[in-house]
Amino acid sequence: MEVNQLTKITLVWELFEQDIPKAHIANQLAVTRETVHIWIKGIR
Repeated sequence: MEVNQLTKITLVWELFEQDIPKAHIANQLAVTRETVHIWIKGIR
């Protein structure tokens, strides 16, 4: 896994913890909402 992807996963979690909507997180990080969902599910 490349560093850039690890950075995105970390940002996804931090933004999710701040109650930012998954769709907004996905748009800001240029990934799909499904990817955001998978990453969050993997962390939980």
